[in-house]
Amino acid sequence: MDFFATYPVEIQLSQDSTPEYREFLLFANTGTPVTQGWAEPLVIDFEGVSFKKDKFPILIQHEVNRRFGHAISAQIVKAGEKIEYAGRTIQGPMIFARCVRSSCRAEALELEQDILAGFPFQVSIGGEILEQDRVKKGDEAIVNGQKLTNGCRIAKKTNIQEISICVFGADCNTDVEVIQNKRKDNFMTFEMWMESAGLSSIALSDSARGMCQMMFDANADPGVMKELLGMAGSKETQAPPVTSVELDNFQKEKDRLESIRMAAVNYELKLAKVNIRHGDRVFSGIEEFKAAAVDDVSIDKNAFLLACMKAELSMNKPPAVHVTKFTNSSEAATIALARMCNVPNKAVDASTGESFGLENSYSEQALEEADRNPRFRYMSLHSLFNLAIEAATGSPWHGDTHNWEFLRLAQQSMRMLESERFHSRANPNSVEFGGSTSTISVEKIFEDVGNKILESRVRTQPTTWQYFAKCVNVKDFRPTKLYQYNTLGLLTPLGNDGRFERGEQSEGYTSLNISTYGRLEGVNRNDLINDDMGVFVRMFEDLGDLAPRTHEELFYHTFLANLNTIFTSGRGNLLEAGSGLDYDGLTAATTLVKNRVTVDGMPLLSSPKYLLVGGGLEVAAARLMGDESVHQTVNSKSILTTNNPFRGKFSVVSSPYLDNTLLKQHIFEADRGKGFPNQSATQWFLMPSSTDPEGTPIAMSFLHGNRVPYVETADSDFDHLGMQWRIYTDVGCDVYKPETAVRCTGATA
Repeated sequence: MDFFATYPVEIQLSQDSTPEYREFLLFANTGTPVTQGWAEPLVIDFEGVSFKKDKFPILIQHEVNRRFGHAISAQIVKAGEKIEYAGRTIQGPMIFARCVRSSCRAEALELEQDILAGFPFQVSIGGEILEQDRVKKGDEAIVNGQKLTNGCRIAKKTNIQEISICVFGADCNTDVEVIQNKRKDNFMTFEMWMESAGLSSIALSDSARGMCQMMFDANADPGVMKELLGMAGSKETQAPPVTSVELDNFQKEKDRLESIRMAAVNYELKLAKVNIRHGDRVFSGIEEFKAAAVDDVSIDKNAFLLACMKAELSMNKPPAVHVTKFTNSSEAATIALARMCNVPNKAVDASTGESFGLENSYSEQALEEADRNPRFRYMSLHSLFNLAIEAATGSPWHGDTHNWEFLRLAQQSMRMLESERFHSRANPNSVEFGGSTSTISVEKIFEDVGNKILESRVRTQPTTWQYFAKCVNVKDFRPTKLYQYNTLGLLTPLGNDGRFERGEQSEGYTSLNISTYGRLEGVNRNDLINDDMGVFVRMFEDLGDLAPRTHEELFYHTFLANLNTIFTSGRGNLLEAGSGLDYDGLTAATTLVKNRVTVDGMPLLSSPKYLLVGGGLEVAAARLMGDESVHQTVNSKSILTTNNPFRGKFSVVSSPYLDNTLLKQHIFEADRGKGFPNQSATQWFLMPSSTDPEGTPIAMSFLHGNRVPYVETADSDFDHLGMQWRIYTDVGCDVYKPETAVRCTGATA
């Protein structure tokens, strides 16, 4: 569960920093309770805090598109401890990190300048709560050396993912202390800087001297000062007095060039090779335009930005659509909750090549709203229930959410929102988002999120059936005939009368039968009261694993149960004697493949693609497919033969269902708890691809072609205090074209 809690912060510039590379010390957590974003105070227990990476992002206001820099080290000081760090004594409890600004965005540069100018920033940490506990009112707990008695939530295990610099924090009395930046020449004083700039022997006015002091504080390079003022820098050189007007003009020119440099940051990639027009001049790319701005004082920040904007518009790219008003609560809440449940934005199914994820299911506007709408930033079970209460009653719940009264009101609100009467009238209690009203369906959100979790798990499970089983789309539960047409003979010559001879076909079919496989799962009253999002996520991840496992077991149950009828010597697809998994066995098997014929004596053009083996033969199979040379038996002698003809010929696929006798069946009640039939430690198979035009030995059929199971909210039993969901998949598995595969029993000659 993500969290964002704000704490006191101190930012210190390190002693070895320079104006172009400053190091910041962020004091980010004092272990005190905070309430921002939570219905009750939250305390992070330092005993269970860890960092996801040693190098993690430093953001602005927790927005991933607003980057500032990265942390280069982080440390936790527990209660009662103290350490010496960067010349300072740090007293625990404290979490701090050392960071640098590594973003070149204009916003990051401006934020750095604001920090140096003394703006009172605070810091917020973002991460994931892996384990939590709750202290009820009246109970006591000691966390981070503090006694907690008024009721709060304790983050027992926390994984910090990022730290953000913010304007406001949970504690309004906190501020940001900026320590004076020091140059590499730590002992340089103002007088030494003036001397190196050639200004120590010159009489300056008070205003001019004040300007020099400002440049010294801003780390201006004295060498640059000497060059700009035309001075040699020695005490003997007598230069004319430098007036405050000259120094003022220098500062203005410095500000002009700095503003142009910052304005160019957002266009460096877009306009790297794009023509930019300014007046009558045309520049090839932004670098050339920036170089010209150094000498051309007519190019100020506004003129520079205007020219860049015109160049960008001339590229004829459609403008991006951004959310300016929050409009749809249900889709954005679904996306936010799905992201917290580790559903990817975009991913690819390794077996089919199909892309899936949130970006494939929702519009750009909904995705952006989920990122920017503050209502969805702290999503939890309770915050989702509270949205339903607000949508149904017009007012959110303001009391303690960890009680049955809150859950009962949420349940009543969800039922009200689902009722036809509620939607058939003008609803004055609809939740308002940016001037638009929208009711929210919590049950549908849970179903949608559950389906996304299931899809992600189904598409990433390492199952094997999809490699060599034909996938068939059926439209209903009635037996479906999958026809097999075989055209007999070939083209024949025309007779003297020019007439064509009518061809003959043999026709057969396989009857496909699908059934529904499912189960009921839910979360109980305690999980809902505890606001345990982890239980919800783990439940749907487990359910997501069950569907592909069901498909896998169904395939191998059908395949092994029909092994002796699929592979027979009469079909020419069974090899027994001399069929061990070695060079000679592979030679005999491929010869058998080439000798297969159709019903009318034509060559069977099906070509095996996979070498299917049990776990015990996986290493031997991989070696045969990968070795450059093999041992061949000739006249009872083993001879090393180079140029292995089988290298890379077949893709090795292994499955424990073929030889692991410890596996038990789970799907069908009559076979539940029994082992799988016809298992063997020596057998192996040459299998066609699932897309082979000649067909495959097994066909898997899915209702409407949907391999991903369905999730639906189920009505809770009267004696069940909680929420329930049913998951089901409609699938069938049948023998299709046995002759397209070859079985080798592994018997010796």
